[in-house]
Amino acid sequence: MKKNFAALLSLLLIAATVFSLGSCAKRPGTDTSADTTYSGLVIFTDPETDAPPTEAETTGLPDATETPEPDTEAPATTEPDTTVSDTTAAPDTTTAPDTTKAPETTKAPETTKAPETTKAPETTKAPETTKTPETEPPKIDENGTYTSKDDVALYIHTYGKLPKNFITKSQAQKAGWKGGGLDSIKSLYGKCIGGDSFGNNEKLLPTKSGRRYYECDIDTLHAKSRGAKRIVYSNDGLIFYTDDHYESFKQLY
Repeated sequence: MKKNFAALLSLLLIAATVFSLGSCAKRPGTDTSADTTYSGLVIFTDPETDAPPTEAETTGLPDATETPEPDTEAPATTEPDTTVSDTTAAPDTTTAPDTTKAPETTKAPETTKAPETTKAPETTKAPETTKTPETEPPKIDENGTYTSKDDVALYIHTYGKLPKNFITKSQAQKAGWKGGGLDSIKSLYGKCIGGDSFGNNEKLLPTKSGRRYYECDIDTLHAKSRGAKRIVYSNDGLIFYTDDHYESFKQLY
């Protein structure tokens, strides 16, 4: 490359010399023939003697012409690009996504378990405490005196027995009763006949194995006669009423 530059410069110097000689030949009072012969002697007869000066001049020129070498070494300037690539490895160091794990720490729904603490329905068990049917008094007093159809039937249905003002025929007879009203006998005042067995001989009432029927007078309290009204009840809860002295029956319970 330097040889080519040197050859080129030598040619340029030769051309410049020829040009200068040519210009000198055109001056007034000069012989052009002598100049041309001289120029031919300078160029062609002694080229070797002229070469050293050209080499000296060329040696001084490479200082200015050596700029291409730094140009060829320009790729070395690309090293900063590689260093930049080394420095641009910030994404490896900036591991921000690893630090931004806020969703894992924000577990508020796990701490808000208020529904577990609010168990008010378990404490409100009012239906268990309100057992009024068991504490309510019976609809009819067990120690009361009764003679009407409805009262006597309700009493039998509630307590499974006759009111205390009823006595059997045999009990009244022992006290001196012979028939009719019981108030005529001082010890039987306010009593009524009831509690004796009823045979159900006509089978007007339903029959069942082990079932037994009993009877009592109705509306005979302080009466002068027993009348025709009766209640017939069984040992298993059946209660019937008759107002024609066992000719027909109406079931009450």
